[in-house]
Amino acid sequence: MRTKKEYLQRIGIKVSETMTRVPARVLPEPKLLFHVTSHQNHEIPRNGIWNMSQKRVRRASSLGSWGIIVFRTENDYKKAIEAFVRVLTTHLFAIGIKVPNMYPCYVYCDPNEHTTLIKKIHKAADTDIGISTQCMTIEDIKAERHGYFIKTCLEMNAKLGGINIKLDTAELHPGSGYGGAEYPAMVIEISTSNTSTSNHARWTIASATASIDKWGSRFVAATRNQDAGAKTVTDLKSMIKVLLKAYEHSRGRLPKCIVVYRDGISEDMFPDMGRFEIPDHKTACSSMGDKYQPTITFVATRSDHHTRIFPIAKGSSDPTGNCLPGTVVSSQIVHPIDLDFYFQNEAGKLEATSVPMHYHVLQCDRSFRNQRAMHLMTFNMCHLDARWAHTGSLVPAVANARLAVKRASSHVNPPSTTWGDRTSEKFVKVHRFLSKGNHIVLQCTSKTGML
Repeated sequence: MRTKKEYLQRIGIKVSETMTRVPARVLPEPKLLFHVTSHQNHEIPRNGIWNMSQKRVRRASSLGSWGIIVFRTENDYKKAIEAFVRVLTTHLFAIGIKVPNMYPCYVYCDPNEHTTLIKKIHKAADTDIGISTQCMTIEDIKAERHGYFIKTCLEMNAKLGGINIKLDTAELHPGSGYGGAEYPAMVIEISTSNTSTSNHARWTIASATASIDKWGSRFVAATRNQDAGAKTVTDLKSMIKVLLKAYEHSRGRLPKCIVVYRDGISEDMFPDMGRFEIPDHKTACSSMGDKYQPTITFVATRSDHHTRIFPIAKGSSDPTGNCLPGTVVSSQIVHPIDLDFYFQNEAGKLEATSVPMHYHVLQCDRSFRNQRAMHLMTFNMCHLDARWAHTGSLVPAVANARLAVKRASSHVNPPSTTWGDRTSEKFVKVHRFLSKGNHIVLQCTSKTGML
């Protein structure tokens, strides 16, 4: 029987037994700024990780009113939830968040109904009432891990309008002038995802998120439903216009430059971007004023590829054996003409190989003709994900757009409501609980059925 190697040799294909060696650069990690009253108000991450101990967030929010929905029985978990509240408020105070009301209200729900009720809660909170929610698992609450509570507190601060960390504007947009007082920038991310209805019809949920402050820390989102057969975002012009108005409302002016990260597209869709989506951005900008013509840089992002990057020397790896965060490869394995690169941004995970992101610049304005400026801006923004105390694998705009798509799926065609069933009766009680004006609602449930 002939081996696969022999068949390959017969048609002239030879597979090397050693991986290709390519040159790479490791970018310097930026200085992170915390609140000035922190014991240590700045830090340079090491291997993409920083410590939140004895540090306060850059701009803390206030948790004026809040409530907790527990998908467990009150008799079995009342004391555990009360202990959880004490631990949570201690961590909130530690990072600088004010909690005027130390005694939240509670509502206990049947644990068997959490999958249906959570989707309804998210829809009611996001679209009907306008409050934030935070989902936590009973298993993690009982474990009382310090890292888990810090992560949760950072998420809550961002959802309440706070800013966890800050980079100097010069480090956020180095070498380009972006983001400064004279050259305000906006970072946009566009993502799409498929979901299905109860009758098995399929559609696409498209989302666009954009930064609305000069630090790249606060984002707004716009979502739309469209036919599953659409290769591009069909209502992109109106979505971009909504984001531009939000930016203008936040900063008092429109951005002079726009950086767009387009997620979830393959190389065969690149021509469609040039024919449809890039012109849609320009049309949306023109609708804001005849003389308004910002510069636009359009970058395609991909993580669904099979390229992996490994360090050669032990000294050039992190403790997990992965490449150091900030490793960029921009030669040999990239396009011979276009500007594209592979980026290892994320701090390595134990017993796992980190997946580099592939960035392909489809349109580049004059400020990013220097590749290093694009590399540094992309890497530095990966430190601004509000959910972690380490570098993320994605630019925050990309991560937020994916979250917006996932969250919007609970807004479209939620589980049907029949006023006679127990689930709907319970939801009426929960809806009244949500309508009390709570700024944030914590959902304590099991790991299954979470959004």
